[in-house]
Amino acid sequence: GCLKFRATCYRIGEKHSFSSMEAAWEFGGTLQDKFGWTVDLTRFNLNVVLNIECKQGYICVAITKESLHRRNISHFSNTTLRATMCYNLFRLAEPMTGEIVIDPLCGGGSISIEGTLSFPNTFHICGDYNRKAVERTRANVDYVNKTKAQCKIGAVMWDVKHLPLRTQSIDVLVTDLPFGKRSGAKRDNLRLYSKVLFELAKFVKTGTGRASLLTYDKTSLIKALRSQSKYWREIRQFGVNQGGLFSSVFLLLRKATAVPETSSEESFEAVLQTDSASSIQEDEMRRLDNGDSAEKKSNNHNCLADGKEVSDKTLTEQNIASGATQDTKLQSNIVSVKEEMESAIFASNIENVAGDKLEIIAQSYHDSPDGTN
Repeated sequence: GCLKFRATCYRIGEKHSFSSMEAAWEFGGTLQDKFGWTVDLTRFNLNVVLNIECKQGYICVAITKESLHRRNISHFSNTTLRATMCYNLFRLAEPMTGEIVIDPLCGGGSISIEGTLSFPNTFHICGDYNRKAVERTRANVDYVNKTKAQCKIGAVMWDVKHLPLRTQSIDVLVTDLPFGKRSGAKRDNLRLYSKVLFELAKFVKTGTGRASLLTYDKTSLIKALRSQSKYWREIRQFGVNQGGLFSSVFLLLRKATAVPETSSEESFEAVLQTDSASSIQEDEMRRLDNGDSAEKKSNNHNCLADGKEVSDKTLTEQNIASGATQDTKLQSNIVSVKEEMESAIFASNIENVAGDKLEIIAQSYHDSPDGTN
C-alpha cells in the first residue's frame, strides 16, 4: 500500500514571517509532490519533522509516535522540567551503582523520577521549600509506582540553605536552579546560588562528588562559582535550548577541600563579602584600563571656529559616534545580504534534502514484504 505520512514543524525564534503550521503545510506539500505519499495526520507510518532554529533548519524522522518528555509525570507545574532534559543532566553526572543523588530544589520531582528509572541502582533524595511542590512530587512518585517500577525516592520539605544531612553523605548533585523567569527573582539568584553551592559543599563527598546544574542565569552562577572556587571546580559547560530559553548546564567536581565544621552563616557571609569586594576592585581596574580616570583628570580644551570651547572628551565621543554609525550601516548591509542568501539556500534545499534523505525510507517501505516499515 501507499505510505502514509505527516509533516511536523517545530520552530524556535521570534523573527520568522511564517508560523509553524504554515511551514509544515509547505513542507508536507513538497514531500507529497516528490514521492506521492498519502497524508494522514493520525494514522501515519512516517512522521517527517522539520526543525527550524532561528535562521537554521534541519529535517529528521521521528522514531516514536509520542514525545518522550512527559513520560513519567502526571502532575505538572509551570516549571516542570522535561524528562528528556533530566536524563541528559544525569548522563553528564554519570551516577554509578550504589551512589546517593540529591535534588535540593525538586519542584515536581521530575529529575529524581527520571534518575531512579534510568539509573535503577542509585538512591535519590529530593526536597523543596514549597509544601505544594513536595506534595506534587509525592503524587508523581505514586503515579510512577502504580504504572512502572518502584521509585527509590525520598521526598521531604526542607530549606536548601539549612539541609538536614550528614557531612559528605551525597555522591551526586543534580538540580534545576531557579531562573528568575517563571519563578523567583533574578536579582536574588547570585546570593541563592552561592548559598546552595556553599551548603552542598558540606554534604557532597570531597574529591569524587559531582554536580550537574541547569540555569538560565549563567552570569550569576559563574560569579557564585568564583566565590565558592575553594570547594568546586568547573569541568564543562554546555548551552541548551529550552523552548526558546537559551540556558546553560554546568558540570562541576567537588574539590578535596573540606568545609570547616564551625563554618556556617559567618563563613558564607565572609566569602560573599570578599568576592563582592574583589568584584568591585576588578571593575574599578577595568575602568582604569579603559581610560576612565584619564578622562576625569583631563582639563584640556579645544576651541572651535565660532569661539565655543569643547573638551577632548566631547570630541572623542563625537568621533566614536560617527564611526559607530558607519559600522552600524556596514553591519546592517552585511546582515541583510546574509539573510537573503541563507533564505534562498534554505528554500532551495528543502526539496533536495527530502529527495536525498527520505528516498531510502520510501524505498525500504515499498520493498518490505508486508508493506510496513
